[in-house]
Amino acid sequence: MIPGWGARHRGMISLSLLDTLAIERLDVRRLSDVRHTAISMKRVRVVTFALDALLVAIAVLVVLPLTAGVQYNAFAAVVVGATLLAAIASRGSYSRRHIGGNTGVLPVLQGALIALGAVSIVGYLAAANSMRTETLLLLAIAVPLVLVGRVGLTRAMATQRKAGNARAKVLLIAPSNQYVELDNLVARDGRYELVGNINPDWINSTSDPISALREWHQLDELDAVLVGDLDALGDDSARRIAWALESHGVPLIVDTKIPAFAQNRGRLVAIDDMSAIQIDHNHMSRSMLFAKRALDLVVSSLALIFVAPIIALVAVAIRIESRGPAFFVQPRVGKYGKLFPFFKLRSMKVDAHLERADVLGPTDDGIMERYLTDTRITRVGKFIRRWSIDELPQLGNVWLGHMSLVGPRPVLEEELHDLPADGNRVHLVKPGLTGLWQVSGRKEIHWDDRIDLDLHYIDTRSMMVDAKILARTGSAIVKGSGAY
Repeated sequence: MIPGWGARHRGMISLSLLDTLAIERLDVRRLSDVRHTAISMKRVRVVTFALDALLVAIAVLVVLPLTAGVQYNAFAAVVVGATLLAAIASRGSYSRRHIGGNTGVLPVLQGALIALGAVSIVGYLAAANSMRTETLLLLAIAVPLVLVGRVGLTRAMATQRKAGNARAKVLLIAPSNQYVELDNLVARDGRYELVGNINPDWINSTSDPISALREWHQLDELDAVLVGDLDALGDDSARRIAWALESHGVPLIVDTKIPAFAQNRGRLVAIDDMSAIQIDHNHMSRSMLFAKRALDLVVSSLALIFVAPIIALVAVAIRIESRGPAFFVQPRVGKYGKLFPFFKLRSMKVDAHLERADVLGPTDDGIMERYLTDTRITRVGKFIRRWSIDELPQLGNVWLGHMSLVGPRPVLEEELHDLPADGNRVHLVKPGLTGLWQVSGRKEIHWDDRIDLDLHYIDTRSMMVDAKILARTGSAIVKGSGAY
């Protein structure tokens, strides 16, 4: 299954491609002429490489000479820069096989480690100690520059894809009655564009299964071929199609029908001649829990140092506006259902929690609207809620181990009875300072959808997922969606 096909991806532009689904075979060439991706993936790959090369050249020719001074070795710097680009390329960052547009930071970090290892080995064998020193200095300059470039490029691509550009062109092989469903999945993901469909029955009815693809005269312009129903196509036809695509360098994607909960946890295994997907439980492994706790400690410690003055100033403003403590401590439900003291800057009048049931009523769909007119919120409270400043003391909860940086938001004890079936799974992990609910609209998300988001996070969490949520949190705070 294409990564990111889960039902959680919302807000992407939906594509309506076909009005005549009953036909046995679609003339994909004509459809390709009508639906043309303005910015091709080939161009995206070229732009990605050009940007990386430009930033590495700036590091080699401009920044490094100013930093290294008389110790600057131009030839060695150029070699190291070229090695870095080659190492990034070796991670598939510019290749066609990463059809979704691998413009993230992971290939850059992997490439940097490969380049460091390669140059260190060569430097050791050649007894060139200065080269190893220059390598470290160049990587310390070039890698951050490339990472900043990748972040900017990723955001630019997201904007382009919302406009229908910079999407990988994919030819679908699936029964006509499955096309609408697959089209909606691809549209929600936003990285791909279906440019046509071939019915597997028509392929299987030909004496040569690859003849259908040979009629596609623009095969070299495809980014991938997607088999939506392997059972309908058959193993033999799928293998012959893969052979036909080899000379064009076009990858074949096969939908494995793995449900969304298994994303990030499935791996291919062989059982005799059968290929199967094994769903592991690495999202609950001790190594991941250790890594999460280490990250929580480091980030919360540093963040508390920087936000302490802000917390102090806001605490003074709260005390000036209304009598009572500046901080609000409330029992919340944590990991394994244990209660913990939940820290916040007070944004409501004193003892407002006692009026919650009268003001907000039950936890139902209407509670979102009632939050908008909550009379318990003070003027300072409205401001700090808008910018999520009231949540800053929860960094102390993270440091103490009550919470994690990323996870489900902690629920109130009186909300436990409102949890849907299997909702108690949200307590298998530590609650988070931020999470999918936070970056998806907060109070604009209905209660059941919020719990669904939390359950989806628990099933698919990884350090990379946490990093993406943390990166999206800043944007969510600026937009202020649901922050009231």
